[in-house]
Amino acid sequence: MKNSITLEHLISLIDGTEYTVFKNKQTVCCLTLKNGFTVIGESACVDPTNYDETRGREIAKKDAIHNMWMIEGYRLQEDLYRDKS
Repeated sequence: MKNSITLEHLISLIDGTEYTVFKNKQTVCCLTLKNGFTVIGESACVDPTNYDETRGREIAKKDAIHNMWMIEGYRLQEDLYRDKS
C-alpha cells in the first residue's frame, strides 16, 4: 500500500535487540535500528513471583515496535511534505 507503514517494514529496520531485567519484575527492550537510532519498550508485573522472562521479553519487544509506528509515521509524513515542496 502506497504511503503507509507495515509491520514488515518496521521489523526490517531492526538491526539488534537487547533486553535488561530490573528487580526481577520489569523487562526493558532496546531495539537498535539500522541507522543507529534506538527505541525502547517495556513490560512489568507487580509481584515478582508472577514474573516470566520470556513473556516479559515478548511484551517489551511488542511495546518497542509499537513505539516505532509514531517515529516512522512522522518520517513518512515529512517525506511526503518535502516531496510537495
